[in-house]
Amino acid sequence: MLGETTDGHERHMGNDVPSTERPVATPHDGVSFSVPAPQTAPTTLVSGPRSDARRVHTIRPRRTLVRHFLAPIIALSVPLIAVLLWATIPIGLWAPVVALAVLIAVLTTLSIASYHRTTIWVDADGVTERGFFGRIQHFPASEIDRILRVEVYRGHTLDTSHQLFAVSADEQVLLRMRGEFWKRSAMDEVAAVLGVPEIVETEPITLGQLRRDRSGLLYWFEKRPFAARSNTP
Repeated sequence: MLGETTDGHERHMGNDVPSTERPVATPHDGVSFSVPAPQTAPTTLVSGPRSDARRVHTIRPRRTLVRHFLAPIIALSVPLIAVLLWATIPIGLWAPVVALAVLIAVLTTLSIASYHRTTIWVDADGVTERGFFGRIQHFPASEIDRILRVEVYRGHTLDTSHQLFAVSADEQVLLRMRGEFWKRSAMDEVAAVLGVPEIVETEPITLGQLRRDRSGLLYWFEKRPFAARSNTP
């Protein structure tokens, strides 16, 4: 449940209108003349807040988190594996240590690959999300009642995390973007393309307040009082 630029890329789906004439050379006499080129209908963009109706915006999470994720793993695992190998090679028990090192490397690689595959595609018709674990979900724009944006305190510090919730009319969270993983500009882009009503709360709140007043916005593990801050986008 599961991007350093805005990590957003656009794929233009309209066709360019070609010029009305094109030169055609005659191989016999070297004389050129013009014939009408095939005509195609120009792309029409919807006016108003959904003027990007013919575009699909690709949003990806922050890439810098990969470095932050790798740093502690390398700092902890490499010295530990080295010490274990130094201690076990003389007595011939090095195989389990090598197996542990391979397991850590495989799990780390899979986690990084899953994070890189996490993507949000959004256009005026709706939003599609591929989460950290590979699950793909699509929600039509007609199901999104509003966008809610709040500032949530991080743990017991004064730092805050900007969060976006795409909420349905029956208060179901269809899409959630958290500032730890998504840039604010990416959230701005999603809100602008969807063009639904947007509520922005500037007064920061705690996770406990969200749990008490709006528990429906939270993941299941965040609804428990002992829940720690998660690292899943």
